[in-house]
Amino acid sequence: MMDYITFKKEVESKIMGFMTEEMKGREVKFRQVDKVNRTLDAVSVNFGSTANEKGAIIYINDMYETYKRCGDFGAAVSMSLLQLRQAVQTDRVELPDMTTAKDNIVLQIINTRQNPKLLGGIPNREFLDLSIIYRWGIQLDKEGFKNMIVTNKLANDLGLTERELFLLAKENTKRLFTPTVKSMADIVRDLLPSDVLGTIPEEFWNDNNLWVLTNERGINGAAAILYEDVLHAIAGQLGADLYIIPSSIHEVIVTPDKMDPHELADMVFSINREQVDVEERLSDNVYRYDRETHEVSLAAGMPDKGLEKLGKLWGITQ
Repeated sequence: MMDYITFKKEVESKIMGFMTEEMKGREVKFRQVDKVNRTLDAVSVNFGSTANEKGAIIYINDMYETYKRCGDFGAAVSMSLLQLRQAVQTDRVELPDMTTAKDNIVLQIINTRQNPKLLGGIPNREFLDLSIIYRWGIQLDKEGFKNMIVTNKLANDLGLTERELFLLAKENTKRLFTPTVKSMADIVRDLLPSDVLGTIPEEFWNDNNLWVLTNERGINGAAAILYEDVLHAIAGQLGADLYIIPSSIHEVIVTPDKMDPHELADMVFSINREQVDVEERLSDNVYRYDRETHEVSLAAGMPDKGLEKLGKLWGITQ
């Protein structure tokens, strides 16, 4: 079985031989695509018939995973190309007019040190060990959220500075992705069947002090920690300052600041490595919200993260 580097070279040299006649007439490019927390090798095929229409991309990394499962190079490539063509036929999206973009710019928080290449080409602002980036929502419905990261070029085309993007995004995000808070106990009740619930000790329900903070769509919900009013409301309800535990880019867990933050950070590090996909990891750090000062700071985490650095919520009080 080929290793990834060999497989990638084979794809680049032989992929045209697996394309249909329709595909052979399209522009095909090989390039790297900077995604959150990782860089992928991509093959882009231009199926667009208009200037605003998106092309299609398949990732050689995903193709290689198919190859490892089936052991057949030709089958892996052909299957990926077929999936790409079917996706274009059923999921073709026209980019909306740029004049509507201001209503659909939203924000996301990602790990700064994990994404130097991505951050180098996009508008962003730092928040502790994280960075706020912006996405242009193209289509938001029950099927999901189609979007594109706002690059420096796109921001220039839209005529928006980073500060303008931030001011738009913090309002749009709260409107389009309304923050939600739910107790871990309630989530467990919703997930488990009644016969299993009956086996859980009563102490779990009485002592449960974990709350999940995300948004009503569960997409990039960790950004809810940027809304100080939401954190303040939780802290007020619990009567305590908060520790904020990053579960993924989609959600965080908040709890009263009664536990050892260093033990929490060790737990976060282990869970990130064992249970969270690379592209969904947010941070190995634990954060603390002070209800008196209205500040979020780094409470504890890995020693190379600059834990002595404290900071306020950028832009929330500006």
